[in-house]
Amino acid sequence: MRIGMISRIAHDFCVREMLPSVGQGIVAVECAEKDFTTRERLTKIENVASRRCAEAEREVLWVLNGHCNSPIAGHATIEGGDMTLTSAVLDETGERFIEATRTAAATAPANRPRGRSGAARQGRREIIRATGRTSIPSSKGQPRHCEL
Repeated sequence: MRIGMISRIAHDFCVREMLPSVGQGIVAVECAEKDFTTRERLTKIENVASRRCAEAEREVLWVLNGHCNSPIAGHATIEGGDMTLTSAVLDETGERFIEATRTAAATAPANRPRGRSGAARQGRREIIRATGRTSIPSSKGQPRHCEL
């Protein structure tokens, strides 16, 4: 589009065809925690629904012990008062694709303890059960035990 190559697009994938990586396409702005002047300015451009979706997607990584190189996908949307979160992961062999979609109240995950937002919690249960595990191996060597 901006680079003038729109004519080379053979197919425009929708989210159902190709679930994006967690946080893919999100533009974020950071500032120092105690820089209240900048934080005040940033509140004027913040989109609360986008932040809630981003936090729910990042929570998928957290509950599955993922990181930026993990084969974990997540995409959240908010319509009305409900958030729908679709998440997916490959098993350890890379042969099995596990996907879960859940809808719950669009409560800001930041206002709840980590691992407790409605849609992420429901989807995590399904994914963890599908792997047949009660813990997810950590990239740092320690398993994270997941409450089902």
